[in-house]
Amino acid sequence: MLLVYKDILDRVENYQKYKDVYEDNGAKTLIENFELKNLQAASYDITMSDRIMVQNDIVKTIRLSSRFDVNNMFVSKEIREKYILKPSEYILVSIKEKINMPDDLAAHIRPRTTFNRLGLIIASQYLNPSYSGNLQIGIKNMTHNAIEIEPGLMIGQIVFEKLSGAVEIEKLYRNKQNAKYQDESGEYIHSKIYDEASELYKRLVEEYSNE
Repeated sequence: MLLVYKDILDRVENYQKYKDVYEDNGAKTLIENFELKNLQAASYDITMSDRIMVQNDIVKTIRLSSRFDVNNMFVSKEIREKYILKPSEYILVSIKEKINMPDDLAAHIRPRTTFNRLGLIIASQYLNPSYSGNLQIGIKNMTHNAIEIEPGLMIGQIVFEKLSGAVEIEKLYRNKQNAKYQDESGEYIHSKIYDEASELYKRLVEEYSNE
């Protein structure tokens, strides 16, 4: 069941009512830096902050098992007024809003139809129950033209969905050992894909050794 306008607003303005679905009853407003004008019938428009991550030219071939390669794919950049997104360029954008997911909701980031029709592609993203942070969203210019973007631009919409039942405590995102992006705050958090590649390599070695 999707949360509608009044449900989202209630979890922002009257969040203390929902303390039972936050860790140790530490109730949090669902959306920090909330603006009423961004609230739609069953979604909330998220906006671009002044912090972006652009691709680093020093790494030419990315080995997913290499910590150095992955960690140096992007460099953080602060933009005061605008950024010119070149044709085929892909960047990460930190959103202005901090999302504090309770234990009883999941959420999805969805692209704006307007941008899709322009050829500006916004990556979809899923938010686990109990996630908290300022998300980093992928944006790619699929056109042959440069596109100007700026802080405060509405880049997508977040849709909240009520879970059908309670999630086991150990399965909640905040309690997972590999909760890679919990509490991200606008600074670039590197992809952890090399951890997965390293773990796969270790398992293969162990299996080979036991044969």
